[in-house]
Amino acid sequence: MKILGIVGWDDGTHDPAAALVVDGQLISFIEEERLCRRKHAISELPHLSVQAVLACAGEQIENIDVVAYGYDMPYYNKLRKLPWHLTDAEFLKKVLGVPMRRLPKFVWVPHHHAHAASAYYASGLGDATVLVVDGLGEEHSISLYSGHQSRLEFIRSWPSSHSLGTLYEAASVHCGFTYLDGGKTMGLAAYGQGARDSLPLRWESDDLLSPISDRLLDVEVRRAWLEIMQQGYGPPPIPPRTFDRKLSRTRLALDDPKQLHPDVAAAAQDVVEKAMTSLVRYGIATTGIRNVCIAGGVALNCAANGKLVDLCDSLFIQPASHDAGAAAGAAMKVAADNGVIVQPMTMTRVDLGPSYPSSLVGEILGACHLGATQVDDPAEEAVRLLLRGRVIGWFQGRMEVGPRALGHRSILALPKPIENKDRVNAIKGREPWRPLAPSLLRSEMPMMFERDVDSPFMLLSFPLSTKGRLEAPAIAHVDGSARPQTVPPGSGPFQRLLDLLRERSGLGAVINTSFNGPGEPIVCTPADAVRTFMTTGLDALVIEDFVLEKRVH
Repeated sequence: MKILGIVGWDDGTHDPAAALVVDGQLISFIEEERLCRRKHAISELPHLSVQAVLACAGEQIENIDVVAYGYDMPYYNKLRKLPWHLTDAEFLKKVLGVPMRRLPKFVWVPHHHAHAASAYYASGLGDATVLVVDGLGEEHSISLYSGHQSRLEFIRSWPSSHSLGTLYEAASVHCGFTYLDGGKTMGLAAYGQGARDSLPLRWESDDLLSPISDRLLDVEVRRAWLEIMQQGYGPPPIPPRTFDRKLSRTRLALDDPKQLHPDVAAAAQDVVEKAMTSLVRYGIATTGIRNVCIAGGVALNCAANGKLVDLCDSLFIQPASHDAGAAAGAAMKVAADNGVIVQPMTMTRVDLGPSYPSSLVGEILGACHLGATQVDDPAEEAVRLLLRGRVIGWFQGRMEVGPRALGHRSILALPKPIENKDRVNAIKGREPWRPLAPSLLRSEMPMMFERDVDSPFMLLSFPLSTKGRLEAPAIAHVDGSARPQTVPPGSGPFQRLLDLLRERSGLGAVINTSFNGPGEPIVCTPADAVRTFMTTGLDALVIEDFVLEKRVH
């Protein structure tokens, strides 16, 4: 059975994507932003990602049995008293954007059901407590499920007024960012104090309590939280503007964390950490199952996730927990509902996007007349460059899905000296106070973090050990924490790179951040990589088995 999962519509929706599940196996999974080159691809239809996932699998739309959409749009609009005049066939033709001789069967999958399926079926756990925590689905902001013998059972939910995602969005806006800049808010929180109970959303008597009316919609809830924050912390900051030569336009100068209301970020982070801890405890107590799966946008909060590890026997967080993940989850849910065994996956790898053969890369580089060198061992060349103090672009194999670069589309540098943090942030046009993350061999975890845990998706944050801070100062945040990606044996060229680094430097770890320029999505194609290399301060590019170097003065 071939099922195409999709999300994305032209009504302000963000993070459209497409995923293909064939006979219960996730074959390909691509976010629209990587192809249209507009971050979050707001109000975009998933036309390019649909074409790309089909091409990755060598499939045609006529061979698809079912298309599953990770939202119930007619119900969503009905709740908001908005018009919905499209038939399923009309919607399908518009959202797919590919010519079809026949229409596949079409299924609306409620948003939280899709998120829950994306985490549960990808986890490989037979029994699991499943939590979905995001801004809002059709009408719920948090949902609890029980997973047993490949079936998901809905238990309960919380309304939009209790949304941890919407509260965090409001905090992001109040700090001077956009509502989609939760990662910046999480980094800023470490600079604030965050008075206890300063934002009145808390867990009490086995339930989450909110001061906001249950009748409000998500936009109204965000507005209500902004009013509460303004009353408690004063008006939002108005940072000065500066001219960005790389972008050829002015931008907000967000370089000083003290100007950005870090106490608001700290208060919001405190609420999220306490609420997530209480939700996991409540979920385990309700289901009796100590294996936990989590999805939804709030599941990308690494600082909160790190505090959940010791509460569970097993913890699986869907690496594409944001709205894009609902594309894969919708397809998985429909497969399971039709009696297809969704193949257990630990998803230790998320390279589910397109790849490009070395011959094509060579043609592109040759056409650009950049003087690239073809090498036998890309990892060996990368280590040579890193040990010479270079910051490199690393492009290998299939593109990752999700917001973290995990060794396929990465910018790499040594985690020592500490000045490399400022160098990498400057190359990417990021604020200098924002943290960078390490990728490290799994065997380095006890020394670096004094923890013996897997963290394959860079979704858990832990305090660094004293030795870890000494050996890798450039990845230590202001609070002494970092969010590692652990790389196990057998992980291909990236694992070989780390092995070689350990042999030659004594530490199998690198700074690893996403390969993109300021305000851009992660690169997808070789042309994207070359353009970003040429327009940023990167010293070198290792792309498949080719190496490009800039002259270093």
